Amino acid sequence: MSTFWKIFITVIVSIAIAGGGTFYLMQRQVDSIRNDNLAKIDDLNKQIIDVNKQLADAKKTTTAATTTTTVNVYTHPKLKYSVTLPAGYAGVDYFDCEGTCTSYLTIAKKISDSSYYDSDVKLTFNAAGKTLDQMVTNIGTDVGGDIMMISDVVIGGVSAKKYEIGGFAHGFDYFAASGKYNLYIKQYPDNDANQKVVDSILSTFKFPTN
Repeated sequence: MSTFWKIFITVIVSIAIAGGGTFYLMQRQVDSIRNDNLAKIDDLNKQIIDVNKQLADAKKTTTAATTTTTVNVYTHPKLKYSVTLPAGYAGVDYFDCEGTCTSYLTIAKKISDSSYYDSDVKLTFNAAGKTLDQMVTNIGTDVGGDIMMISDVVIGGVSAKKYEIGGFAHGFDYFAASGKYNLYIKQYPDNDANQKVVDSILSTFKFPTN
């Protein structure tokens, strides 16, 4: 083989080796950049997940706070009994303090800020100090109907009586006595809307602590 061809082959091989080395180094650099970018993308995805979790937690906290602050609790300013009413209802009170101070509270469905309609559930509360038996002695005369059923219930943590009244307007009367305090609930007529109000009263009513 002539010297020319030896030199030519040597040059070609050298170029090939150099080119291969350059390609290898460039490929490693490309792989390094790609890996860095993938790591950055993974980090961004983790940050997005963390932000979404924080937003979800904040939404739960806000919802819980809203639920807590919108509980519809009525507390009588003078007699200090309290009761939780269903959403959309309000307590419209007539307070008579001639003789024994008595609260006549109508549980009313709210139509607007200044307008209500009667829900046919009325609550009478005072400090007359009668026993439960004394409260229900004349129940047949007081309600103007026939007593169809008497059952034991609990209101505000104390024993109470539920009377089912027949006659012209079917409904229920509830009586409870706690120390000096007396509670009387009238529900006429008996329907789902009124029962919802009464169930809320029965489960949440609180007698004064004094």
